Amino acid sequence: MQATRSALVLLVAFALVTAGCSVLQSSDSRTATFENRDSTAYNLSAYVVPNVDDRSDVLFRATTDNRSDGLFAYTEVQWAYGYRNVTVDDDGVRGERFTLSPNETTSVTIENVTADAAVVYVVERSNGSLVHVGFPFCDGENSVEDYHLSLDDGGADSWSHECL
Repeated sequence: MQATRSALVLLVAFALVTAGCSVLQSSDSRTATFENRDSTAYNLSAYVVPNVDDRSDVLFRATTDNRSDGLFAYTEVQWAYGYRNVTVDDDGVRGERFTLSPNETTSVTIENVTADAAVVYVVERSNGSLVHVGFPFCDGENSVEDYHLSLDDGGADSWSHECL
């Protein structure tokens, strides 16, 4: 029941945030499936970042284990340990946060994702420590259509995306 409500909240939030933008730009929807095969819950944040040509265009705000705050590139935080409270540092992003309970799978449809936007997700433990930053990205005219993330044994066991 909690998972269904969390997924519904995410869908409604994305729909409300993007309702006014769809008239101005061509848009599409994307499917994100998050699968938690672990015995612990994880916090997931999903962001829609506009105008992304390359992963280096996006910076992440985070706190390090030594308590210093800063901005970090994707390559620094992707699989790194020692970061917590990771967010996308961009005023133009749409984002939503939800909890994925143990042994839960949730599929979410993210509406109104323009061709030049990227969907970025951040997975953290309940204490805020970073597990993984997923930033599926396709080259050229291709765009990411579907995302899948599996969590197992304390981390992001596998993630995949399809470019079309």
